[in-house]
Amino acid sequence: SINTMIGGCMCPYGLGSDGILYDDPSKKSWATVVNTADGLVNCLDLEDSGAKFLNPANDEVVDYLLSLLADLAAYDVKGIILDRCRYDDYELQSDFSDISREKFEDYIGAPVENWPDDIFEPGADELSTPVTAMQKKWMEFRAKNIHDFMEKASDKVHSVNPDIRFGAYVGAWYSSYYYSGVNWASPNYNAKSAYGWATADYSKYGYADHCDIMIIGAYASTKSIYGSSEWTMQGFCKRAQNIFAGDVPFIGGPDIGNST
Repeated sequence: SINTMIGGCMCPYGLGSDGILYDDPSKKSWATVVNTADGLVNCLDLEDSGAKFLNPANDEVVDYLLSLLADLAAYDVKGIILDRCRYDDYELQSDFSDISREKFEDYIGAPVENWPDDIFEPGADELSTPVTAMQKKWMEFRAKNIHDFMEKASDKVHSVNPDIRFGAYVGAWYSSYYYSGVNWASPNYNAKSAYGWATADYSKYGYADHCDIMIIGAYASTKSIYGSSEWTMQGFCKRAQNIFAGDVPFIGGPDIGNST
């Protein structure tokens, strides 16, 4: 199990910091840039403790992670599961680096005149009502970046050992998982028909077909086990069956500490 897009951790309680982003100052440009209420800030310059995410749109980050996965696949392991293969915990407000701006403008075929305000106002933590066309393209773009990484990672792992079972661990709340820049569905699942925030092209970036196994975090309360909707354990798994569209077997994992 790999803590994939994590490049460092600022530990609480005065225990210091660790990870490649702290060990090698030249890698600061690999860290995600957050669109905070105070402007664009590299996550390493934020004072909060916890995980510091890498930028999935950075080609150097992608190459580095693929090299780690290739090394790991050469060992005698039966499977590799990518956890936190997503954008960081600031969710919609990352990554707004110069690299992401250049790639996003290339993706939409036009400059963003007011960056990042034309996408999100500084510090905004939810979509506009109604969702703007630019926000939809932004979510589509981020899902593409994660999809492309998953495809490359699957190819890399299987090129080293074709028998390894490769997959990802994701949050089961698909209706809002766009916040993390991830479309873990089958590309045959029509997200646009179910959700107003999805574009017609969003489904193209479902990556389930590149996986041999998936684990979904069915994190409903232990008081909400049965049902057919999100935020029941059974409901998360039932909905995932439809979302995966038969592309991949999956496991639903409860959060046994969630009793509220």
